[in-house]
Amino acid sequence: MEFNSMFFQKENLLKPLLLARELGCDCEIYYGENTDKEELPREYNGVKLICQHYKGEGLSQLLKVSLLIIRKAKSISNLMTFHAGRNIALFVILLKLINPKATVWVSGDIEIGYAYESLSAMLTRGKGIKGYLYWHLYRSFFKKLDVYSVETRKVYDNLSPLFRHHSLHNLVYLPCGVDGDALEKLLPSNIEDKEKLILSVSRFGPPQKNTEMLLNGLAKTNLEDWRVLLVGPITSDFSLNQSAEFQNYIDDFFVKNPNLKDVISFTGPIFDAKALYDLFNKATIFVMTSRHEAFANVFSQARWYRCHILSTDVGGAPDMSNNWEFGTCVNQDDPDDFAIKLERLIQGRISLPTEEYAKQISYQHLIRTSLKALINK
Repeated sequence: MEFNSMFFQKENLLKPLLLARELGCDCEIYYGENTDKEELPREYNGVKLICQHYKGEGLSQLLKVSLLIIRKAKSISNLMTFHAGRNIALFVILLKLINPKATVWVSGDIEIGYAYESLSAMLTRGKGIKGYLYWHLYRSFFKKLDVYSVETRKVYDNLSPLFRHHSLHNLVYLPCGVDGDALEKLLPSNIEDKEKLILSVSRFGPPQKNTEMLLNGLAKTNLEDWRVLLVGPITSDFSLNQSAEFQNYIDDFFVKNPNLKDVISFTGPIFDAKALYDLFNKATIFVMTSRHEAFANVFSQARWYRCHILSTDVGGAPDMSNNWEFGTCVNQDDPDDFAIKLERLIQGRISLPTEEYAKQISYQHLIRTSLKALINK
């Protein structure tokens, strides 16, 4: 997989790190390529970061990771990886053949739109020899897994019948969380610190994120004396080292809406964790207008710091707002609906998450309650 410094606060690092802490073992993360502008450190927060220098999921990944597993299999007590694909299936089977005592956790990170279809295809026998071999590969892969986790209730409910049909009992609902212990030390949440601040933390520019709807919606909203901070890179994809082509759209937006120049601010990425979480702590409303998400990690951070979530109905939004009890759902590709509902919040009472509900999103709580198959083993 690719890796960059934005992942330091995301599940890519937090899930393996905090599971390792719970189990009392060391943690190493192996990644294919660095998509950051700068070189990544070799260690972060006690985790060794090791680049394998490959792109994508092709032959280079297959060879390098297979050799890595063969070399280290006996010392691997737990393997945690993301997604379920052909290469991942081969890696898991290879590890289990060499070291049957190793536990394996695959984080599905899968969107509701193709969750059932994609996994059902893996578990259904296809035509011909190739179809049989893939079916046998994936069937063996899913049976050898200790945990296959999904991040949203919708995906869990969608896949549960499929797993039961194939006599698989390793499906677990585990939303993306936060490192509660670290955040309590770094910057405890304080409801008294809330300001008239609207926050969005994302990548701005990719079609998936639909930044156009966000800006157009804000332009239609009477923001009164509220501020808007948009935190994250302006980029075309997951990389931080791409040219900011969307900047032209932003420049044109402010030409057409000069009154918003002092109201809406693009800060770029904020890598200082305390500075970033200080914004979550101060924000009253967290916004997102994505067209699709498997699970946006920032929803968990918004929940922890007790923000009201205003979002399209994408992965993580209903889960982290307690099915919209502490959030507001807006129509997809509808800046007018966004503006109407944001104005209602600004002019009325805003429901914020309770402290008890917010604290339950810590990975410390989630791992101990949801990953019993790994903890007990």
